[in-house]
Parts: sequence; C-alpha cells; structure tokens
Amino acid sequence: MGFWKALAKVFPDTRHQRCLVHKTANVLAARPKSVQPKVKSELGEIWLSGGRDSANKAFDGVLAKYSDKYTGSTP
Repeated sequence: MGFWKALAKVFPDTRHQRCLVHKTANVLAARPKSVQPKVKSELGEIWLSGGRDSANKAFDGVLAKYSDKYTGSTP
C-alpha cells in the first residue's frame, strides 16, 4: 500500500496538499524555458497570496493565460 492510500485509510477526512516545490517544478518542466521565469513568478503569486480569494483570482489568471496554449500542464 502506498503512502497516500495508507494516509487516506487511517485519516479518511484529511485533506492533502502537494509539495509546492515539486508542483512548481512539474508545471515549469512542461513549458518552454523562455516562459519559465514568468510562470514561476505567477505561481509564486498564487502560493504566497494573502488568502483564498486572492489565490483563486491569481489561479484563474494563470489558467486563462496558459491553459489553451499548454493543455494538460496548468497548475
């Protein structure tokens, strides 16, 4: 049994959050090097936002900007 399956079995109501370092690395790896610095900055705005509303607004902006061009790799 894997870690996440075991965790879900022992703590079924617990929410999970992915590591932001690895999430960022995975998203950046799916984009050309020419846009990686800008995308990294925009992801930082999501991760470091002051609250849920500002995080959702930043997230929606990133999705709108990149989802059509880079399908399957948006955060």
